[in-house]
Amino acid sequence: MSKPFLLIDDTMTMHGIRFALAGGRWDRFKKNPVMLFMHTRGQVIGKWNDLKLEGNGWFANPEFDLEDPEVKPIAGKVERGFLNACSVGVAILDAQMIGNEIVATDWEPYEASIVDSGSNPNSLQLYTPFGEVVKDPETYIKNLTLSIMSKTQEGAGTATEKIVEKEVFPKSVALAAGLGEDATAETVAAHIKTVLEENATLKLVAETSKKTTVDLLVDSAFNQKKISDGDREHYKKLAMIDFDTTKKVLDTIPAITNLKEFANTPTPTSGETLKADKDEYDSLYKEGKLLTLKAENPDKFKRIFKAFHGVEPVMTT
Repeated sequence: MSKPFLLIDDTMTMHGIRFALAGGRWDRFKKNPVMLFMHTRGQVIGKWNDLKLEGNGWFANPEFDLEDPEVKPIAGKVERGFLNACSVGVAILDAQMIGNEIVATDWEPYEASIVDSGSNPNSLQLYTPFGEVVKDPETYIKNLTLSIMSKTQEGAGTATEKIVEKEVFPKSVALAAGLGEDATAETVAAHIKTVLEENATLKLVAETSKKTTVDLLVDSAFNQKKISDGDREHYKKLAMIDFDTTKKVLDTIPAITNLKEFANTPTPTSGETLKADKDEYDSLYKEGKLLTLKAENPDKFKRIFKAFHGVEPVMTT
């Protein structure tokens, strides 16, 4: 059984926001505790059970949809310890400046995903309160920051305008983003946007390279008549999730060689009987009488087939 996953804790995220654990609205999530893979909408791989708050984080147990053949490889990687990270897709409903940190005091999780790395910039997916993915984190974070500062400075007349002009930003957030203490809101937002764009580019390059490798693997299996044309997309999807396991499966399927090509290829003999069986198979093939022999004398058919091809035939009724 899989160990509990940490869905979210109160440490600073890559987006420069800390989440107050008591501020989470889990009611809707509990009714539909959907588990996605890499925050991909529509790619449901299971659900979360036994949600509970322990120490400095919210934990839950994963339950994978093992009836789905495309989910089994992911579940296997989790069980074997190759995928250990989880990430929540969350909407921030309210936030405050506590000390010099931005703290989300009211927030709602929409989904929790198994991810390949919990420290990458996409590990915490931001949503709007309407359930839409935040497509422009730079503007979103800047507006959130200025909104909090505006509320903090209420009653101070033009104080908010002065803050905007100076582009003040919490030191802890700037340091968490790898910038200096004097970094402005514009600088931090631009840095986060750059990191996200670089991550997206690297992800696209990796996916393109992986897709090319997968296409070569599956198309080669098809050309060797190991699989049918209708199976190609299925195996490509499996290989994108778990390439090594899919390759092992395809490697175990024997290739079907064209009989005419086989007939023109010299084959080592091991006695007069073996040679006679090969010659008889070749003769019956050219005369179109193999199916008749298979129906009337299946044992002999299997013998001469094995003599010619080196493997037992697959007998169907």
